[in-house]
Amino acid sequence: MKKKWIRITALSLILSSMTAVSAFAGKWAGDDNGWRYVRDDGSYQGDGWLEDKGNWYYISNGYMKNGWIKDNGKDYFMGVTGAMLRDAITPDGFKVGSDGAWLGPESVIDERGFTTPYDNHSYFLDENSLELIYDAETDYAEELGRWGMSDIRVLAALRGVYPVSGLNEKEAAVYQKTAEFLSDFNYGLSDREKAERVYEYIQERAVYDTGEFKPDSDTIYGVLVLGKSECVGFARTYKLLSNAAGLRCGISDNAAHAWNSVMIDGEWKGIDSSTIGMSSSFYLDRKGFSCPICGTSYVFGARESAWTCPICGIEYDNPGFQ
Repeated sequence: MKKKWIRITALSLILSSMTAVSAFAGKWAGDDNGWRYVRDDGSYQGDGWLEDKGNWYYISNGYMKNGWIKDNGKDYFMGVTGAMLRDAITPDGFKVGSDGAWLGPESVIDERGFTTPYDNHSYFLDENSLELIYDAETDYAEELGRWGMSDIRVLAALRGVYPVSGLNEKEAAVYQKTAEFLSDFNYGLSDREKAERVYEYIQERAVYDTGEFKPDSDTIYGVLVLGKSECVGFARTYKLLSNAAGLRCGISDNAAHAWNSVMIDGEWKGIDSSTIGMSSSFYLDRKGFSCPICGTSYVFGARESAWTCPICGIEYDNPGFQ
């Protein structure tokens, strides 16, 4: 299915009132263009507001809207599920009231005390996976809300588009540690140098937690605040710091382990910051592998002993496996 991107536009300063449209029993149905509300009689809900199970949605051109919408002069934010936010702070740092309407320009908050080259980049919404994207050129910050932490909120706060005061206690602690990392960061470094700096920063601050599993073992809080974590926590930390420094970075995993894929000069490289004592060059000097039959490209993780080509079904050994 082809991905569609929606840019969340700038807010208007004009405020007035919302007009409701009658709701009908039915259900949501998705297609290549988005989500439509199908009534019990088989007809589609028309444009305007729709109340469903206590939440308000906005239909435009027959489909559910996400992000900012304007109705009768007021601005409302429709979340990633399409439901209107109420008494909340939007992902881009604006307050909305009990009726869902934006409270005005005085609600914009930036409490950082520092700036980065990536501040205030536009948000995008991947309609297929309902994930917010900060900047398609430098990162993709999917929601990782496991164990009481939202990585996307921390990154948004670092970008100046979400209020620091909106973070919970663990998120705020991670924000502070990451802000310290960024305080003297040289954004003019090459992709390779940025990737190495992030790797070294993590290696200097945490060890692999070999004890009994605890919720913080899978979080950035475990790495940057407690100084120990398991592979998922290391992977989440490397991703956050890399995205904050302007690198595209994702999380890769198999049934037993998690690591990162980071974009270096247009090429994805596998890197694993949880292997304490290993140099970053051990990963970044690796070359991509291509299936000799169909040409499918792949980058082995250091702990992957083999890879099966999804096209040909042929298994290949990892030449760098140790």
